[in-house]
Amino acid sequence: MFQKRSVVLWILLGLVTVSALPASAGTYSSYLNSAAVADTCSGYQITLSASGLPIGDYYTIYWTINIDGVAAVNNDFYEFDATALTQTVTLNRTWSQYGISLTGNHTFTGQALLVGVTEGQTFNTVQITFSPSTISCPQPQPLKVTCSAINTGTVGVPFNSGPETVTGGTPPYTFSVGGTLPVGLTLNPSNGAVSGTPTATGTFTINVTDSKGVVGTGCKITINPSCLVSQLGSAGGFSILGLQGANIQLSSGPLKVNGNVGIGVNGLMHLSGGATLQSRLFADPSAQVQIDGGSGFAGGVVFQPMTAIQNAALAEATSVGSLHPTQTFSQITNATTIIGNGGRNVIQVNGQVHLSGGQNLTISGGANDTFIFNIANGFQLDGGANIVLNGVSPNQVLFYFPGSGDQIQTSGNADTEGIFLAPSRTIQINGGVHSSEFISGGPISFQSNPVVNSLPACVAAH
Repeated sequence: MFQKRSVVLWILLGLVTVSALPASAGTYSSYLNSAAVADTCSGYQITLSASGLPIGDYYTIYWTINIDGVAAVNNDFYEFDATALTQTVTLNRTWSQYGISLTGNHTFTGQALLVGVTEGQTFNTVQITFSPSTISCPQPQPLKVTCSAINTGTVGVPFNSGPETVTGGTPPYTFSVGGTLPVGLTLNPSNGAVSGTPTATGTFTINVTDSKGVVGTGCKITINPSCLVSQLGSAGGFSILGLQGANIQLSSGPLKVNGNVGIGVNGLMHLSGGATLQSRLFADPSAQVQIDGGSGFAGGVVFQPMTAIQNAALAEATSVGSLHPTQTFSQITNATTIIGNGGRNVIQVNGQVHLSGGQNLTISGGANDTFIFNIANGFQLDGGANIVLNGVSPNQVLFYFPGSGDQIQTSGNADTEGIFLAPSRTIQINGGVHSSEFISGGPISFQSNPVVNSLPACVAAH
């Protein structure tokens, strides 16, 4: 069958070839010699020939094509000035110019008419010859959409899904959003790619429609809440991670580490005091691993190259260290509350963080907030001081310590939450409960029976 829409065509495609005969005085009898169509499933080529044309006169040739007895091309035309007694023209058309799409078997008939505009006279009509007169056109392939492999993102992290791949149907294709596109993202309507930096969570679909209005299956994209663990890449799956040359000392039997431990290139990992940690140790082949005093890792020890993991941690350090601050403190030595702005919060502390006597650093926000602290000097919690989170998860908080400055230390059962990224600092944890990941390339020690829990996994938006 075919579909048809009324279309007025004023742009004629083709190449005119002229056969010249010598002009002579006398009476002219203009007539249309022939009209021939070579047809395909996508379009046709029509060749028209007329004779007895007085030089300089103006003519129009009209033609109609019937498909299965129905006028599908109605009075298409070609206009010309006579430059020779006999002229021939070949024109190319596509069925889509007339809003026609051919599938299945079809038979063609038609006629063409010569009109002399100058003389105001209608000349002869000829039947169009078709080659072939009957054609068989295949059914179009069903519209098929192959979704981009990148279909999840995170608030605050640049996102680019890449284009969708579409086959079948009838091009061109257009793309649209089903649902609500999170603020910060834009859709390329010509290829379905979604890009930008989202500032809110959400789940939406990208729909595709072909030129016939057929709608393909939509591709779902989800933007998840802020989660800094994902920005650490392969370095984000640990409770304790020693980078190249680190010295990890885990001692005292009641010590509990409920997440994985890693030791990098040329590092040292020493577990003692009879503790059996509910975790697995990942060690670079060049690292020294010493386990004594009845201690052990419930998940065993795995030797594997750690260079890529180290590089992921260092890349995140470079990234967060270059961020422009949204808040700046000279130091934090009293109970302080940081309130989120609904997006990425970068807190620059030009001095130390030192809290004691029950003073807390309270971090308050929501699912779209992340908190990145750049702390120039030391970090110390003692005397019951804690990191307290309100409305945010530990995986939304990161403390970064550039350079080889003062150490990070907790004592007196101080509790922490968040990621501690200190590539060249000393970390000393004494007691307390920690929903944290500790990363350093220097000395790392855990004493006085601390509990280190795994960071919560990044969760999907609903």
